[in-house]
Amino acid sequence: MANWGGWVALVGGIIAGIGQWYPDAFLPVIGGIIAIIGAIGALAAK
Repeated sequence: MANWGGWVALVGGIIAGIGQWYPDAFLPVIGGIIAIIGAIGALAAK
């Protein structure tokens, strides 16, 4: 479970990628926030 941040960042990246086709759904913003949280978590876990 120490690498959860990497998975969260991956999921956030996927959501942001999908959001590129649906910009009106705020998915890029949500995905970006999730990816940032995941990146911080990944750095904190190390």
